Amino acid sequence: MNYLKNNISNDNIANKEVVIKFFINFNDKVSETQIIKKSNNLKLDTSIVIAIMNMPKWKPAEQDGKVVGIWRTLPLRF
Repeated sequence: MNYLKNNISNDNIANKEVVIKFFINFNDKVSETQIIKKSNNLKLDTSIVIAIMNMPKWKPAEQDGKVVGIWRTLPLRF
C-alpha cells in the first residue's frame, strides 16, 4: 500500500473510489489492467493504471504446486 500511496497522483481529490482488476502473470509481474469502477477523473485513473503496471514483483501464486497467473481486484479510496 505504501508503494501505491507514493506512486499515485491524487492532488485535490477526495471521496473518490476506484476499483481496478489486474493480472499477475507467471513472471510475477502485472501484465493486464482493467478499471472496473472509474473515478471520473482521467488523471487519477491514468495514474492508478501506471502505478499498478509498474509495481514491484509479487509473490507467485501456486496451485497444486505449480506457479500460475492470477487476477486480483483492488478497491482504492481517496
